[in-house]
Amino acid sequence: MPEPQSLSHLEWAAGQETFHVPAARSAEQFACWQAQKRREFVRRFVFRYSGRVSVETGERRQRDGFTQRELWFLTDGQRLFRAFRLEPEKAVPSRPTIVAFMGHGKVAQLLDEPGSYQKALAAAFARDGYLVYAMENVGMGPEGDIHLDLDQAMRLYGWSWYSLLFAHLRMLLDAVFRDAGAQAERVGVTGVSTGGFLALVAAAIEPRVAAASVHGFWGTMRELFIEDRARHCRCGAVTGLLPEFDLPTLAALIAPRPLHFCTAQGDRFRPKEAAQWTERLRPIWRALAPNSPHPAFTSPEGGHTYGLSDAQAFFAAALNHVAPSATDAKRACTGGPNLFGASPSADMACERGIPQQVGASGGHGTGGIANGSSGRKDAKTLGEPELIPHRGLAKLFPENTLPAFAAAAAAGMGAELDVYETSDGQVVVLHDPKVDRTTDGTGHVTKMSFAEVRALDAGRRFHPAFTAVQIPTLREALQTLRERSVRPTPIAIQMKQQHDSFVAKVAAIVREEGVADRAFLFAFASRDAKRVKDIVGDVLVVVAARKPEELASIALNPSADGAWLYFVPTAEQAGILHQAGKRIYISPLVPQNDQTYRCLFAANVTGVCTDHPFECRRVWAVELATRRTTNG
Repeated sequence: MPEPQSLSHLEWAAGQETFHVPAARSAEQFACWQAQKRREFVRRFVFRYSGRVSVETGERRQRDGFTQRELWFLTDGQRLFRAFRLEPEKAVPSRPTIVAFMGHGKVAQLLDEPGSYQKALAAAFARDGYLVYAMENVGMGPEGDIHLDLDQAMRLYGWSWYSLLFAHLRMLLDAVFRDAGAQAERVGVTGVSTGGFLALVAAAIEPRVAAASVHGFWGTMRELFIEDRARHCRCGAVTGLLPEFDLPTLAALIAPRPLHFCTAQGDRFRPKEAAQWTERLRPIWRALAPNSPHPAFTSPEGGHTYGLSDAQAFFAAALNHVAPSATDAKRACTGGPNLFGASPSADMACERGIPQQVGASGGHGTGGIANGSSGRKDAKTLGEPELIPHRGLAKLFPENTLPAFAAAAAAGMGAELDVYETSDGQVVVLHDPKVDRTTDGTGHVTKMSFAEVRALDAGRRFHPAFTAVQIPTLREALQTLRERSVRPTPIAIQMKQQHDSFVAKVAAIVREEGVADRAFLFAFASRDAKRVKDIVGDVLVVVAARKPEELASIALNPSADGAWLYFVPTAEQAGILHQAGKRIYISPLVPQNDQTYRCLFAANVTGVCTDHPFECRRVWAVELATRRTTNG
């Protein structure tokens, strides 16, 4: 990624508010700022449900050009909100996906009423060949129009109606990214009015969203609701949003992904100002992606309405979508897991991808990947190795803390972490046996209770801005890495203690958090591999190798899934493990320089744990481009 030229300081003013992107010397710093702001938004504005979220399928209808399936999202058996999954007639194993959010009104405006201001946009995209998910706004469904009552009740507790909608859109997006029928890297979000705002928020806080088209809700909250006194609806504001999180700042969290704003010429929501705000955002995209024309702005004729043709053109380009041909029909419903049970009925055949379990407590995604990349690189696949930042992005954030892991995940990387057991049996993330170096406390972590560990400040020594950051539990770290990941990436767990009960406890947490397909336990001696494998089962076990002479025995060890090398292997040495189907991970203790990174790329290792992941990525980008050029 090129160094940004225009991110030294961007700010814009509206009324008494000033919104800014802080000084960023590099694209990596800007990405870390985005990750931090996403986390802050979720903490402050997304309502947290207790209990496990699940999906209940309802009525199925055959429509003109698509099949419509009703979905109910529940927590602990109680219905929260309704959504719809629209499967096009000409189904293919996986396809680009549109998540449609509704404005004020009934969900029928997304599905059945092309004459409404929402243009039945969900149905239109389904007929274009997209897989579509459409969310019904709570308080505007079968129970009646009670959203204003909900808003007033939520404000008594410091939330708002939107806090519920934000929680629901996160649940819906989690379902989409678990859907085997959707291409996870080609998911777009869109909506008009309230739906436009929800689409903006969805793309801002979910980095896996590939593109967003926002209609009829763009500018600033001050302009839209305070200066103009546009009493569109008294629930149109989010409690506590200003001044840190107005619309321009949310839009900046989407950069440099494709972003489209559409405000019709006669829209009461200030089309002229909407165009001006789009122009003010463009320097961010130019800095991060010089060849990107985004954010785009269109202003068709009409009033407060969805610009359907503009959005269709945008997503066709942004998601690289071509309507499926007639021959695709016979490929329908092949492959992918059956999530409906052992013997699905014929009418469910095309709906194999709908996930039954969506999230854990709090409504946050569990991140299980349905029929997608597991984060485990095939030993014989040529390509760029996986980046595994040592203790998270520890050069920018306090090591082995949630901010360090969230930033690594948002940057498309994995993470390495270290685990110990407290005196009362909690698994916590810490590198040293003592807490002295990284916290304001003293003592051996294994002799401290979890309450004592939790009371420590693990951030202030790194920088005062991180005061009160805590030592996380392994469960919290895995949840953060899973939820913030833009794609499945490896999680390397160094077992600082290796007795059987602790190994079993760590493996159980890995499975419970849904990351057994991407996490591995390492730093075991080869002689211990069978003992550990018998305990952990399907969780990967990676053994240490400190010299090349140990590779042959690891290759022959059926209990070792891979090797953690403390040296830079030659291509020939790596081939010993490749031929045995073993994964190859590199310790951060090897020399960390450009020459090392080039050698590791040439050896086709599975992943590299490093303190300098962005430098490593830069070198590999050159090597990958050279390889592609050489191979034609």
